[in-house]
Formats: sequence, structure tokens, C-alpha cells
Amino acid sequence: QQQLAIASKNDDNLAQAEALTNLCCIYYFIKDYEQARKYQNQSYKIAIQLEHKELEAKALLYKGMISHQQGENKEAINCYEQSLELIYDMGLILEKAEVLANLAISERELEKDNIKKLQEKILDQFNQALSIFNKRGNSVKIANVIKEIAKTYDFTGDFDMAKKYCKEALEMTIKFNLALEKECRELQAKLNTQNQYYLKDKYSFTLPEIQEIDEQKCEVIKTKIDVVIMTVTDVEKASVLDLLKPYPRRKKVLKVFSESETYYLGKFGAFKTVVSKCRMGSMGQNSAILATEQALRKWNPRAIVMVGIAFGKDGKKQNIGDVLVASEIISYEPQRVGENEEIIYRGSHPPSNTTLLNRFENVHDWKFNGIDDIPCKIRHGAILSGEKLVDEPEFKAKLFKQFPQAIGGEMEGTGLSSACMRVGTPWILVKSICDWADGKKDSKYQPLAARAAASLVHHVLKQRTVLNGIDKRSY
Repeated sequence: QQQLAIASKNDDNLAQAEALTNLCCIYYFIKDYEQARKYQNQSYKIAIQLEHKELEAKALLYKGMISHQQGENKEAINCYEQSLELIYDMGLILEKAEVLANLAISERELEKDNIKKLQEKILDQFNQALSIFNKRGNSVKIANVIKEIAKTYDFTGDFDMAKKYCKEALEMTIKFNLALEKECRELQAKLNTQNQYYLKDKYSFTLPEIQEIDEQKCEVIKTKIDVVIMTVTDVEKASVLDLLKPYPRRKKVLKVFSESETYYLGKFGAFKTVVSKCRMGSMGQNSAILATEQALRKWNPRAIVMVGIAFGKDGKKQNIGDVLVASEIISYEPQRVGENEEIIYRGSHPPSNTTLLNRFENVHDWKFNGIDDIPCKIRHGAILSGEKLVDEPEFKAKLFKQFPQAIGGEMEGTGLSSACMRVGTPWILVKSICDWADGKKDSKYQPLAARAAASLVHHVLKQRTVLNGIDKRSY
């Protein structure tokens, strides 16, 4: 105000305009937008009278920012575009970055219902601004633009990219002790919650109606069972049960308690199927090997399929949700430890059943979309199996260095293959990538992966003649 009074007393129009612009800026940042607009209008009028293009461009920038805060994004965009024309003519680099960043924000807000159509344009504007701010070393502007890029990805539903940029912005605000830290933390919390609800809603499961039936009443049924599906985790079991239809001539899926096991009987695709759940790992109480042996004795199926989740080999060549179909299981636990702690792996590499593998190698019309609606792929190859819950990059790297043919890993395949090969029942393991065993393991993508694997198995088993060539064992 003193600056404005002195400029007015001296009849210095340029100084008056600069003072008015400063007042506009102050009222803008204390969120008194009516006062800010009042001083902006006065500054703009003087800039026009003086034909001072730089001052005019700055006044238009502030008019756009005020309009944006008052929800008038069309007017804001118009002001920014006028400001840009003046800035380009004068070659004002820093001002260009400022206007581009604000233009991107207003266009995003105006078109948020159709954000994907303008996503590329908006991100390009942000990146142009970011490049300029980086060259000038303006940490406040850099952090703010990165935060706005995070919000843009949030609008498009790309939560991974949103979280990546939000983390980057937050780290910068902490490093330079910026006031923007609180806003970044709030955005991070929102993204974490939003992502969980999005995945939970998109890949949620609906369990079928279930009716308990006495084991003694299953004698006739068990002679007609075609397939046993083995699962390990609750989310794996739920993904399969979601696709399990009532047993033929029954209104509900049947539930049978037998010794230490619980079985669900229904129709999965075209086949009479039993679904079971074991504990994690191949060895130990109710583990894969024991649960599989008991299921084989009880139901004597034509084939047994293990469905579930696994860790992937390479996040640059594979995607979360890609389904791994085992051509063989590599048991990495049996080892000889020699001098100087030299490790020689001595485990077996049992191959999957040739017929079942052939069926999964000849899938051409299965579709399942994962993160960002990227289609999941079917990948056939060797799968590592051991008792360790792998989540350590160096250990994982050693395994794949020793077994470069492997495409992923899990914990139950050794038990499954051992039990089935002992009695000669055809088997195959189908598991989808839920993480990379890189020290950042969590359950976020387990529902997606479990549903992808179950979807593929269901798709294959919908074909009524797909098990031709596989008969029940006879005693």
C-alpha cells in the first residue's frame, strides 16, 4: 500500500501498476480473491494504457489464476492463452513455465470427465513447465508441478503413476522444508485409500450359495468328479468359488467336510469339479503335498490344477496379472552345500502333464485386463518352487541366475507335482503374477492376480472336450 501511495503521489504509472500487481499477488495467496481481482483489474488497465506487454501478460496470468480459484475455468484458460501469446512474442522463459503449468491445471479441471482425451496434451504442458523450472532450480515450482502431475494421473485412474509422482513431490518438500508438504501428504493418503477401494471393487469376489452335505452321501458323486482345483490363500479360493456353479441337479454348491479337509463341489466350466485349499508351502501339516494326496484318494479326478498367485521374474518384460503356466516345476530347496559355501542345486524338475500343457498352449481367445486395462498375457515355462516366501532381491537374482529358464516362482508346486506323479494323475500349475519378490511384497495385487489365473483356467475348462485323452485312474 505504501508503494502504491508513493507511486501515485509521484504520478508514476509503471510503479503504480507494479504495486497493484504485488497487492493482487498478496490477496491471492491469502485467498481473498475479490480483493485480488480488484487490484488485478487496475493493474491490467494501466498496463494496456502504457502498452507494457510484460506487465499485461502478468496481469492476465493473475486474472486466470483468480478465475480458476473461483471455478471459472473457461475464463481462466482464455486469460492464460492471451498471456502465452504475449510471452512467446517477448521470449519470457520463466513466465512461460508459470502460465503453462496453470493452463494445464485449468484444462484438467474443466475436462475432468473426459480427461483421457486431453491427458497427453496436459501432461506435455506440465512437462514443458517442469523442464524450465528444473533449469532455473526453483524447488517450490518443481515440487508443485510434480504434485499436479500426480493429481492428473489420479484423475485418469493411473494410481501407480500418481503415487510415484506424489512420492517424488513429497520427498522434495521434505528435503527443502516446503509448505507444500502437507498438501502432498494429504494427496498421498488419498491415493493410497483410493487405490485400495478401486482394486477391491474391480476385483472383488461373490461367493456362491453353499449347502453342506454329509460325506457319506458323496459316494456316487465322487465317481463322477473330473477335476480337482487346489488353492492356497483365501483370495485364491474366493477367485475360484466365484466362478464355481452349483453341482448338476443341485441348486447350490455343495460343501463337504472330510477328515482334516473341506471340499466345495460344483461345476467349473464344463466339468464336475472339487475345490480345495491347503496351507502355504509344500511340506508340513496340511501343506500342498498332504492336501493333494488326500484329495486324490478321496475324489480320484481325471486331472488336478493348482490355481493361484506367484512372483514374477522381470517387471520390465512381464506385467502384474500375466498368467504363468508351468511347463515344469523347478524345486530349488534340495541343495548340496560344499566348501566355501558353494551351493549345488539337486532338486528335480518334474514336467507338467503333456496333454494339459497342450491345452493351455492353445488358448487364443482369452481376454483379461489388468492394471490400466493392459491385457494380461499367458506365459508358459518353468516355475521355481520352494519353501521360502521370497522377497529379497539378491536371493531372487541368485535363483534366476542358477535357473535362467524360469519365468516366476511360488511355494506349492513341488508338493503338487510330487503327490500327483506318485499316483499318475495328470497335473498342471497355473498362477498369475502379483508381485516381483523385490523387497516390496504386499497384498495389493493379489485379488487381480488370483482372478486372472482363475479366469484362464475357467476359460480352458469351458471347452467340453478339452480333457479328451485324460481318463480316471482305475484301481
